[in-house]
Amino acid sequence: MPKSPLKVVIALTTLMVILASMSVVLTLGKKPQVPAEQQASTTNSASISFSPATGSFNVSQPATVKVKLNTGSAGAKISAVSVLATYATEGSPEVVSVQNVSSLLTATGWSCPIVRSAKVESTMRIEFSCLYLVFGEEGFAVSGETDLFSFNLIASKVPTVNPINIRFSVSDSTVLNKEKNPTTGETVTQNILTAPSGVGAYTFSNLASLSYKVMFQGVNSQKSAKTVRVILKQGTVEKYRFDSVSMQADAQGKYSGSVRNIKQGTYDVFVKGVSHLQRKIPAVVLASGNNDKDWASSSYTMLAGDFNNDNVLNIVDIGEILKYYTSLSVPATGNLAVFDIDGDGLFRILDIALVLSNYTALQVAGQS
Repeated sequence: MPKSPLKVVIALTTLMVILASMSVVLTLGKKPQVPAEQQASTTNSASISFSPATGSFNVSQPATVKVKLNTGSAGAKISAVSVLATYATEGSPEVVSVQNVSSLLTATGWSCPIVRSAKVESTMRIEFSCLYLVFGEEGFAVSGETDLFSFNLIASKVPTVNPINIRFSVSDSTVLNKEKNPTTGETVTQNILTAPSGVGAYTFSNLASLSYKVMFQGVNSQKSAKTVRVILKQGTVEKYRFDSVSMQADAQGKYSGSVRNIKQGTYDVFVKGVSHLQRKIPAVVLASGNNDKDWASSSYTMLAGDFNNDNVLNIVDIGEILKYYTSLSVPATGNLAVFDIDGDGLFRILDIALVLSNYTALQVAGQS
């Protein structure tokens, strides 16, 4: 069984004390015992937490979790940090890496002999331990919140118990603070870590997300955001509907959007703009995790002209746009914004020409 991070800190500290021929032996216990008359008067305290505390992740994709240290605003001088977090491994994701990401603990004087994970029987142990080895100094002063370390979880399948709950070990997690006793002048060491009670809860699923790009007729440079409706069907059955998906344009006028929490599978995807006919993209395969699709080509350009949202371009729509065309060029604001097809902020003859180029029959239906 791997040694507790705290026990390794004890051993390292004892060794360094002997080598320095110090007269005072510092013992780092799970709960450092200091005689009452030698205890320092301090308001220092520390806490540790998971970040994020909760999360939803896809199977086969790493989920990164950080452990943070918070010492408040007191500027506590830290001489050692040990953290042990555990969770039940049966049917749960594996820890694939543990990394020291602390700017504090990579400073001169720190040694971090334990940064690892290990499976012990039915428990996964995430272990982290660092010691400040500059003799003659009380510790490394730190205040506020800082990252300690991160670990990556990865699941090969949906866990049996979902979400998984990761907890700190109260007895094996310690933040040691050195401080001079105001009465005796002796430097004493004490554990200032508040008993950690936080739980990290992480859910894994086989759900997919879809990130896609499309082009809108007449737009070939960066314009204002648009809102579309996205429907996913299998056969004739509607499986998912996203009524207000915001899309942003890049410098080439390609609009990007995304939808999430979709079961893996093959779908026909339908995209409908506020003043555009619906476009169908058939047989889109969505795997677990994110799926990037670039439909910004002439084959899938969103055609303009559906102003009453019935997915048909007909004489009603033509009449609607002509009714409001009362000047050569007017700002496309308010109820005129829907007629600004090329996105230049103006309602003018060029917008009408784009719509008329699509009016090739009495009824021009969007794809369905």
